Amino acid sequence: MATGPPWVLVADGGSGQNRSAVAAVRALGLAGYRAAVTVSGRYSLAASSRFCGRAVPTPLAGHEGFASAVQAETAARPYLATLPASDAAILALSAPGQELVDKSVLARRAAGAGLSVPSSQRFERTEDLLAAARQLDYPCVVKAAVKPSASQRPARHVTGPEGLAVLRDASGPFIVQPFVPGEMHSTAGVMWRGRLVAAVHQRHLRLWPPVCGDACAALTTAPDLDLEEKLERLLADYDGIFQAEFVGPYLLDLNPRVYGSMLLAVSAGVNPVRAYCSLLTGAPVPWLRGREGVRYRWWEGELRHLMRHRRRGRPILATGLDELRAMRAPSARPTLDPGPAWTRLRFALSRGRQRLSETEPRGGASTSISR
Repeated sequence: MATGPPWVLVADGGSGQNRSAVAAVRALGLAGYRAAVTVSGRYSLAASSRFCGRAVPTPLAGHEGFASAVQAETAARPYLATLPASDAAILALSAPGQELVDKSVLARRAAGAGLSVPSSQRFERTEDLLAAARQLDYPCVVKAAVKPSASQRPARHVTGPEGLAVLRDASGPFIVQPFVPGEMHSTAGVMWRGRLVAAVHQRHLRLWPPVCGDACAALTTAPDLDLEEKLERLLADYDGIFQAEFVGPYLLDLNPRVYGSMLLAVSAGVNPVRAYCSLLTGAPVPWLRGREGVRYRWWEGELRHLMRHRRRGRPILATGLDELRAMRAPSARPTLDPGPAWTRLRFALSRGRQRLSETEPRGGASTSISR
């Protein structure tokens, strides 16, 4: 590679639809770094970003060859850092924080750090979970205890035993927790040598999918200093970027990696990848605190929310007007980067064509319409 700004490798490991990888590539570009991204599918959102300077073909994380392909790439070129963008990539690469993506381990360590966690039941096999269906308390949330594959099912809100049927073909282990109502919020930042060096707090205004999804609308909030102290204890042995997700006082999940809404932190004055990469080079990094009142929107999720209102017969005009009024508040700066949106559209169209072909008659069969 030619001389110039340092290169950083974003390790996706999935089919390419990972918003965390897109956020990392954009944040790197805005910080003045050159970004490369691993590509394991035909439609990679991050690789189509104007901030991506190199696509590195690899197998999917969790498949044989992913780790060796990443290692070969980093041995061949002088990367400053490798940033995993999924739990599967963390596990495949044995990256820092790998023990914390196991939700059972996370719960024990969080309790030791003074953080509240929901009560949990662990089931090693699908058969064990289904056999206990009548004994569980509902509503509950079922999630993978560990996600070694990028295709692992997301967390699912289950209201009764029949809701577990969709998990019949899924693989364990599973964690079952009671559904905790309340507003979700998160704290993100950078840990370095036992110290929190950057922090941004946000509350999630809307999720997609609803209940167990990702933030599609969020707002930065005032810092919670007590929470920061507890997170500092939890992450004392971890150096890097993180996001901790909560509902009320309860810690639900921890991402010891880049995450999907990271551009909100960038717009609030804290670029986590800039801070982390600067620390790796030995450059001094001042204490960073995100500004309050900055908004973030994931427009695909917002659009799906509006369409959900329409399908349920609710008026979407008033909802849309409320959203437009809310946009007058300080918002995450738009990034001129249309590539991922076009790639996402192409991916959706390809999925639509695939589903259509699966419903078409095969083997020369014909259809007729009788009148």
